[in-house]
Amino acid sequence: AQKSPEYQGKSSLRRLKDGLLLREVAGQFVIVPTGKRVQEFPRIHYMTPDAALLWNRVYGKEFTLQDIEDLLREQYPEAVPEAISEQAEKFVTGIRSLWLEETEGGGIASITYKKKSE
Repeated sequence: AQKSPEYQGKSSLRRLKDGLLLREVAGQFVIVPTGKRVQEFPRIHYMTPDAALLWNRVYGKEFTLQDIEDLLREQYPEAVPEAISEQAEKFVTGIRSLWLEETEGGGIASITYKKKSE
């Protein structure tokens, strides 16, 4: 499977948005927006325990896809490399699709449009 452009290098720096707190509520992990983020995130986002572990390890820091793989390898030393890579990509794709990742220019999403050829 061909990877999307955001994965064409495991060293691309990423950062989770500030003002988003991870809390455990009634046995479930949820992202709770604070301050100005409340208007930006009107829905509650749930996380799996594994995603919550990764969130806690990288929140407030810059990280790469490789960093996520390393954290998963540390947590699951017996896992096969392909499974680690797949889970790391799922985490990064998930935070991007929910707009939980900072983007260049400070916008909610980083989207590049290609002009139609005439």
